[in-house]
Amino acid sequence: MTAPRDSSRDRIRLEGVRQHNLKGICVEIPVGALTVVTGVSGSGKSSLAFDTLYAEGQRRYVESFSAYSRQFLERMDRPDVERVEGMLPAVALERSRPVRGSRSSVATLAELLDPLKLLWARAGELACRRCGRPVRRESPGSVADRLAAEPPGTRLWVGFDLPLGPARTPAEALAELRAAGFTRWQAGPETRLLPADPAEVPAAEALFVLVDRLVVGTTPRARLAEALELAFRAGGGGVRVRQEPPRGPAEERRYAEGLRCGECGTAHREPTPNLYSFNSPIGACPECHGFGRTVGVDWDLVVPDGRRSLATGAIDPFERPAQRALRRRLLAWCEAQGIDTGRPWRDLPEAARRAVLEGGPGWKGVRGFFRAKERKAYKVHVRVLLARYRGYPTCGACGGDRLGPEGRAWRVGGLTLPALLRHSVADARRWAAALTVPAWARAAAEVLVADLRARLEALDEVGLGYLTLDRQARTLSGGEVQRVNLTAAIGTRLVNTLFVLDEPSVGLHARDSGRLVRMLRRLCDQGNTLVVVEHDLGILAAADHVIDLGPGAGERGGHVVAAGPPAALAAAPESLTGRWLAGRERLRRAAAPAPAGGADRGLGVLGARAHNLTGVDLLLAPGELTVLSGVSGSGKSTLAHEVLYLALVRELGRPEGTPGAHAAVRGADRVSDVVWVGQAASGRNARANPATYSDAWSPIREWYAALPEARAEGLRAASFSFNVPGGRCEVCAGAGVEQVAMQFLSDVEVTCAECQGTRFRPEVRAVRWQ
Repeated sequence: MTAPRDSSRDRIRLEGVRQHNLKGICVEIPVGALTVVTGVSGSGKSSLAFDTLYAEGQRRYVESFSAYSRQFLERMDRPDVERVEGMLPAVALERSRPVRGSRSSVATLAELLDPLKLLWARAGELACRRCGRPVRRESPGSVADRLAAEPPGTRLWVGFDLPLGPARTPAEALAELRAAGFTRWQAGPETRLLPADPAEVPAAEALFVLVDRLVVGTTPRARLAEALELAFRAGGGGVRVRQEPPRGPAEERRYAEGLRCGECGTAHREPTPNLYSFNSPIGACPECHGFGRTVGVDWDLVVPDGRRSLATGAIDPFERPAQRALRRRLLAWCEAQGIDTGRPWRDLPEAARRAVLEGGPGWKGVRGFFRAKERKAYKVHVRVLLARYRGYPTCGACGGDRLGPEGRAWRVGGLTLPALLRHSVADARRWAAALTVPAWARAAAEVLVADLRARLEALDEVGLGYLTLDRQARTLSGGEVQRVNLTAAIGTRLVNTLFVLDEPSVGLHARDSGRLVRMLRRLCDQGNTLVVVEHDLGILAAADHVIDLGPGAGERGGHVVAAGPPAALAAAPESLTGRWLAGRERLRRAAAPAPAGGADRGLGVLGARAHNLTGVDLLLAPGELTVLSGVSGSGKSTLAHEVLYLALVRELGRPEGTPGAHAAVRGADRVSDVVWVGQAASGRNARANPATYSDAWSPIREWYAALPEARAEGLRAASFSFNVPGGRCEVCAGAGVEQVAMQFLSDVEVTCAECQGTRFRPEVRAVRWQ
């Protein structure tokens, strides 16, 4: 008799889910398939996928760890669910927030840097950072093998250099050599006995002391190795060999033990992964500390308006009352030098502008002014002044490579690591495909190269081949960040794992939906289960199973409206999502009024050239709604934020950064303000909520402070704020949760045991109204 099949292994079953607004629902999620959780905003999708499913998976995963980890589980909030069957280890890929770190790049986001650092440490070839010659790890045996391979009959003079100078006089050198048993020295092609008179020693920095004379093919290799070993020992790790082949000119070669250049004697550090990390003090450039840029002066802020002349205030810091004397000195000096002070700054000759900024006879220059201020940076008002004109020019020591000189000296496949990171993903993929690892490093590097090729292939296949590996992550669009994170998840090669994703299509063009589906399918093909919170109709149609929550938002949500394959969802009349999926509902465009500005398009930028933009003009008309569209990575965010927004706020006199390259700004005088609404979280800290962000909390606090119970306790309006001491719970600092460090795991948030998540002291919680 055949044993009954355990169906619990084919699906994850959740019963009685009441997390947040979910109404005790029961759902089944097929294992090894792509499940999409959809519904109107606020219907409970994230409550089911993240706050229940992923939270329970994380809790069970941590439960398998040590007693140290398990002691915090009792404080972790358990999901409000009656029963969970068939749970898998869970990984969450939540919607990416804008990356703000200056060190984060495409290579770090895609987790490419770790295999690259290991590859350079295991298979790198060293070029001397001083003379550029190849450096090999030498020993008496390796040098003997190389010399023994020379043409038979080649004559060899093996010796070492004995340094001469104030620390070792010729008389001391001769006495030292005779005591060690050396009797000959080499001068050009001739071999001579050591002179008896120290005055006969030539005036040189070193003396080439001869250890042995040999002939390749005639002298035994053992004698050659013995001579080299003695020369290495007596020469302090350096050997000098004069070779005279049967045919051809004689030559001299120098060898050094370990990682030391035989020609110039420069010692190099042993290669370790941290030597190629700009996040480590071992590998980071000592000048810029691994950022690639240093703190300096932004000359665009010093001269914010090139239309002004020196007489009308082109040099902004000299227009401040405290610097008026410097302004008068500058104008007097310019008149003496023949520099036109009434001509617009941008129309002055380059030599004149450079003289004003760099200085000349009788004038220390604007740069000299800032250098003098930096020496007084201990004063608060001076630091405020310097911050107003601060910029971040490329580091002069590393040229933006971010690594120190030792890390930049190693090469794999003919490239240094910074040189490879400047390549695009597509070019790096071709480089990796053609890479041939040296035989001596093949065993250690084959796995690394295979992993590198797989990750680059995944990045290229999702349409990111144009991105350079050193591109800062904070300059990427939302769609680009989503795809980079997904390729990193694919690169983990996890199996039998539950992946929970939060709207991965956000920021993606419709053309990229197919690529996204292929990536999700690839994760499923590896033996994983995917649960995706999603609205995109293309992803809904490609799913194996769909759970539609609703029918409304908030209290009107939390029910399973429909569940099953996409075809069943489309046929369900009660499912709003199904009606859109089946095409029974369509977006209808409302009639729009004629734009107030007519055809007058006088606001915008000309010749935008930041990142991949190629001289784009963007001119807007007042009263119109303008949409920037295009495939992910086409330059929409670059044009809107890095060029248009930053250029306009700079024209309005409140710069927030250096705008992307552009030719001109038009119509800045037509607007009184410019507001950027991006994807960043609202509020300045994690405690912010809609009430505080919209400033609705202020009248609420004042109302409660005026209640009789509050006045009896001496509570003020500030006591009802969880952002300042006084009324907030000081155990959690008004956050309602505590962060618990889990060592090698992600930090865990647990509800504050003192205030039970309410954020306030008991005296404040006791004040009630109605």
